[in-house]
Amino acid sequence: MHVILLRVAESGFAGYEDYTWIAFFAPAGTPRAVVRKLNSDVAAILRLPDTKERLAALGFDAVDNTPDEFAAYVKAEVIKWGKVIKDSGIGERSIQIEWVERVLSRPEKNRTG
Repeated sequence: MHVILLRVAESGFAGYEDYTWIAFFAPAGTPRAVVRKLNSDVAAILRLPDTKERLAALGFDAVDNTPDEFAAYVKAEVIKWGKVIKDSGIGERSIQIEWVERVLSRPEKNRTG
């Protein structure tokens, strides 16, 4: 991971950090009550001492956030990495850019479930 971070900074994109994260997503259109229940149940599991220990042994930190907080984080990541892709010269019409544009053009309610 440090090598990748170093390469990103050395490539003229100072200020960008990369984290590997794993998340639990529900399909677009999932009722908010279901999303809240899933979030609550997963958060309860992540707070268990055994779960925390196992994740820590793998180098992970569990983050307990709301669906809206996580949606804001994902949106910020899409914007940040979309800019990196555009600024890197990979190509304006690459598959990644098209995906970023599709995600950002969808109504907010469809991005958060």
